[in-house]
Amino acid sequence: MKKADLQTGMWVEYRNGDKRCVMLGTTVGDVLVCEISYSGLGSFTDDLKCIFDIARDIVKIFKNDSPCDMLTGKCLTLIWQREPEIKEVTMAEVEEKFGCPVKIIKEAG
Repeated sequence: MKKADLQTGMWVEYRNGDKRCVMLGTTVGDVLVCEISYSGLGSFTDDLKCIFDIARDIVKIFKNDSPCDMLTGKCLTLIWQREPEIKEVTMAEVEEKFGCPVKIIKEAG
């Protein structure tokens, strides 16, 4: 999903769990709104990552199933979810992070 795919009435969820309603073409531009504030879509890259705060990366997009509830976010269906990012690291990088030698053990369970 790309920023250009967003439509008015859709809802987005940030990495931190906050949700916002998409409103395109307002007098202040294309925005994501909640009850107390709004954020401009200019703060996001085409792949829906916030340019100044990773906690506000968009990780889920919902369509609104009821126009009457557009601003309440009560009738939402998930239509896209960001795949978890997996970072590959070397053992040396892990040891540097912990500041000591590391031994990999089998996970409990």
